[in-house]
Amino acid sequence: MIVASPQIINNDKPWDPEQIHEFMKFLVETYPLDTARIYLTGISMGGTGAIDYLNMYGDEGYATALLPLAASGVLNPDGFISKNFKNIPVWIFNNDDDPYASHMATIGQIEQINAINGKSRITLYQQNGHDAWTLAFNHKLMNTGIEYSEYDAFDRNIYEWLLQYSKEDVHIDSLHSSHIFLKLRETAFPGQWCGATMAMSLASPMEKSKETGLSLLFIWM
Repeated sequence: MIVASPQIINNDKPWDPEQIHEFMKFLVETYPLDTARIYLTGISMGGTGAIDYLNMYGDEGYATALLPLAASGVLNPDGFISKNFKNIPVWIFNNDDDPYASHMATIGQIEQINAINGKSRITLYQQNGHDAWTLAFNHKLMNTGIEYSEYDAFDRNIYEWLLQYSKEDVHIDSLHSSHIFLKLRETAFPGQWCGATMAMSLASPMEKSKETGLSLLFIWM
């Protein structure tokens, strides 16, 4: 497994979709990846950045599916392009009393997306605070009963949900790959580019694509 952890340059500014795309492009061009299985997730500003990335690039981007948590939806609602979400499934997790991320914006955008593709979900917890990710990343905490019943229940392991999706029309040249887990998150040092931390280990068979023999790319912003 390779873990790449670039840091955002300035905490006061949102993620730039073009920078995200260029970083992903670098990884794809540098490592023999299964580009049909690139999954993008993020917490808080990272989750919003993931949504903004898909909003800008749509099918032309690298993402196969999105998992934003405690995100506010597209930063510029007037610039929301629902058609760019047509073929890319999204599952958003939010708290109903989040002081930083408005669940109303994400609900509205998910409804517009589902009017096109019907593949996207939103799980809304009846709890305050910004942390909607602790529950989501722990499959043992599924079906806690604190989700709003009118929205999607947390009834499935998020990794299983992501891995069911693949861009089947992507051409794969390489036969071997390392698994890459890319984590993008806010830096503790605003204004500085902290580069990327890379760690490598062997990928287990479960981490590899059954169709190609290549390993998968999971991006965490």
